[in-house]
Amino acid sequence: GKPLIDSLGGWMQQMLPLRGMEIVTYHKNWVYFLSLFSLEEAGTVEPKPGIPPSPRHVTELVDLMRVRKIRVILAANYFDEQKIRTVAKRVDAVPVIVPLYVGGEEGVNTVFELMDHWTAQLVAAYGAVGSTPAESPGSPLGSAS
Repeated sequence: GKPLIDSLGGWMQQMLPLRGMEIVTYHKNWVYFLSLFSLEEAGTVEPKPGIPPSPRHVTELVDLMRVRKIRVILAANYFDEQKIRTVAKRVDAVPVIVPLYVGGEEGVNTVFELMDHWTAQLVAAYGAVGSTPAESPGSPLGSAS
């Protein structure tokens, strides 16, 4: 296969347009991935590990997403998809529901395939909602009004 450095360079290039974009995650299990690609986690659907979100928390999160124009939610595919899709629907966001581990979905048999899948899904989601770094209030490239 191709060396890690080649793959990493490809992922970095693919994710570069998303640098500084804000995202909501279902659970705080994406910290290292988000850090690697300079994505900003603005909030989580699940406020504490293993504790389902309260209606108040969901309302506050939806309000935050509306104000900051956050339209992508990232979640592992073993969480309750209905909760993820419900929040996404309330703000017209795209839910990106992907495996967290190798083997977590058909066709994801190596770490390289897993990273390919994550990056491709995120790029597609941000493209689908028409978000660019300049449009994201939390982005370092955003307009300073």
